[in-house]
Amino acid sequence: MNTPKAFFECGVGKINSKGKWSIVNGMVRIGSRKMKPSVVRKKLAKMPPTDIIEVYVSKISLAEGRFEVSLNKEDALERASSAEKIVPASSLKVGEILTGIVKQVKPYGVFVNVNNANRNGLIHISKVAKRYESYVAKEDGLKSLGLKRGSPVDVIVLSNDKKRLELDLAPIVEESPADDVEDEVEPPTAEAGEGSGSDDASEDEAAMWTAYAAPDSSTNDDEAAMWAAYAAPDSPSDDDEGDYDEDEDIEDALGIGSY
Repeated sequence: MNTPKAFFECGVGKINSKGKWSIVNGMVRIGSRKMKPSVVRKKLAKMPPTDIIEVYVSKISLAEGRFEVSLNKEDALERASSAEKIVPASSLKVGEILTGIVKQVKPYGVFVNVNNANRNGLIHISKVAKRYESYVAKEDGLKSLGLKRGSPVDVIVLSNDKKRLELDLAPIVEESPADDVEDEVEPPTAEAGEGSGSDDASEDEAAMWTAYAAPDSSTNDDEAAMWAAYAAPDSPSDDDEGDYDEDEDIEDALGIGSY
């Protein structure tokens, strides 16, 4: 199944080598290849052919004589920037500390694009909770900590294997003046038999923490689907062998590529 698309007449045309002028329609991507037909129909119903709809140019290909448009300015700017100087995600090395941009916020974490790579990486919500040593209430909790869509974030590459890019918040480096080192006082340690902080946690807080299972073991259907969008399997199954196109799948996830 091809990516669902719609075309708009924008008053743009081209002249071929023989001097003949022809109209060129702007293409807008409705969704991914895996989108249900019913959802596609609902989106198209909001764009009746008789209406004048404001669109924004997101990509121009002069060599091929075509262009793409988006329905809002934010998406157009995001797609235009992502289409420039795309680098393979495989070039990102474990241990690298980079600055990325939050692309999506999900109940289980945030997807971040670093170095304009062709695949986004995931910071699991459990990593954020450990950094701030507190429960993080899904999307609202992540956003309250500054992890909103479009926000810059410093990350470290944890793993980059089997087309899954796993990230974490970059470690905080605190530099203290040399004069302050001598004045530092060791914090008191708990005596044997004294309860630790985790022992004193309320039952409600403990229940919240149990929601944070390891990413590999707690991946729900939604999370698995998101991983699949950014990390196609190494080899297609027998049923999909004739239709699967890895490059096209990656392009669909990023909203770029050919018609």
